[in-house]
Amino acid sequence: MRRIINSTYVSLDSLIELLDRWHFDYLDDASNKVEWDQLLTSDALLMGRRTYEGFAEVWPSRDGDLAEEVAKLKQQPGQDILMYGFGPVAQTLQQHGLLDEVRLWVHPVFVGSGSPSDMLFREGNSARLRLALHYRPA
Repeated sequence: MRRIINSTYVSLDSLIELLDRWHFDYLDDASNKVEWDQLLTSDALLMGRRTYEGFAEVWPSRDGDLAEEVAKLKQQPGQDILMYGFGPVAQTLQQHGLLDEVRLWVHPVFVGSGSPSDMLFREGNSARLRLALHYRPA
């Protein structure tokens, strides 16, 4: 069965949005290599609407039960399914037990701005994780 790997940048004060204010100062050859290796071990990319809009200009309208469709994807043969960002899609997958791994790229910075919707730790977003070099649902 395929795994769904969530990869999310986060500041020390839990900010996962407004990357232009804090994330790019921490890119280097080592982090780029880890990102590249992570990408090469997957053959599919799963995105929420906002993440997709960052990659493409047009979001096609889609219908269907998200958890049901992703569960079907996991059953298909192939490599890992990579997902960037921890927005509503990631939260839904987490609530349905479909996220297999959460890779938090913790940046050593307190940004000091952002609204509650810009934070990793949002109301109703709870899960137990165990450390295995990466965090996995317990």
